[in-house]
Amino acid sequence: MIIHRAIAWFAIGRRAESLLATFCALCLIGMVALPATLAPIPFHFVYTSVVIMYGLRLWRLQGAVVATLMVCVTTGGITLYNVVFSNEPAPELIEVPLMTMMVLATIWHVRSRQKAAAVVAAVADERQRMIERERTFFANVTHDLMTPITVARGHVDILGRTGTPTPEELAETKQVIVDELKRIESMVGDLLLVGRLDEHIGLHQEPVDIEDLLEVVADRWVAVGDRAWSIDVDAPGTVEADGNTLAQALDNVIENAVSYTAPGDAITVRARAAGTTLTIEVVDTGPGIPEHALEHVFDRFYRADRGRSRATGGSGLGLAIVRDVIEAHGGTVTATSPAGPAGGGTRVQITLPGYVRRARPRPSARSRSRPAS
Repeated sequence: MIIHRAIAWFAIGRRAESLLATFCALCLIGMVALPATLAPIPFHFVYTSVVIMYGLRLWRLQGAVVATLMVCVTTGGITLYNVVFSNEPAPELIEVPLMTMMVLATIWHVRSRQKAAAVVAAVADERQRMIERERTFFANVTHDLMTPITVARGHVDILGRTGTPTPEELAETKQVIVDELKRIESMVGDLLLVGRLDEHIGLHQEPVDIEDLLEVVADRWVAVGDRAWSIDVDAPGTVEADGNTLAQALDNVIENAVSYTAPGDAITVRARAAGTTLTIEVVDTGPGIPEHALEHVFDRFYRADRGRSRATGGSGLGLAIVRDVIEAHGGTVTATSPAGPAGGGTRVQITLPGYVRRARPRPSARSRSRPAS
């Protein structure tokens, strides 16, 4: 205990450097003042003090190397002087580079251990975060899968409690069960896709025509979404991607825009290319995303408005799948929403690498709009 307290006192603030630096200076003086036979003793104390100071303070690499080289030059000069003028044995000069290399080796070893410890700590932190994510993930999966099962079972249990169910009651219960089974089917499909993306399997990348892809996706939603649509695609060329999963990601973004807008709101789908980068944007004029939720909208099972999850049929995986798909393609996805009282609307921007412009563009880029029905 006393030794520990002494070491702690010694290492406080600059006290250690001051005492050791003073000791080094006295040792250097001793190398000159002491007889040649005793000069090696303060010589070794100098290098020992440098190692102790480095061990206590862990200087930056540049500072540690500079300090070691300064000690090397100083002790080397004094030793050379003693060899020439004080009859110190010439072999003592060999100890200067040897001790210097030993100190530098110690510095390298300590820094290597530091880096290894930092890597281990980072891996441990990441593993802990992964465990927490898995716990949250499985808890959410269990809850979201049990909810439709509970709803369907509740309707079945109620059916016939007051007597023989009427055809209307049977039809209503059947529709509820079918709707809940569709929810489960959709969620299971999403979970399977998430699993494949996590393992980086199941992606078959090939040149995908951007105009064709967005035309198919946009037409599917324009036909069913009672919104003011604007489709503006000016990207004549291809991108290296898995067409099916990329289409699903775009579907999820547009579905999210439809779910959080009302009839008559505007939804714009646009695509542009610059160099080898493709940018796809889906912009809506809905209520927007709260500022605190923007950084979480791509997290799994996160819902900015949990009260609407059942009404919209969302599982909280839609935008998370978008992020996973785009990142699996080497791209990025961001969501922004104007701030302030007059704010509103959401912009989801997807960027993808690997765009190749078509040598011969089509006669005209796809650009059209459709008002709300």
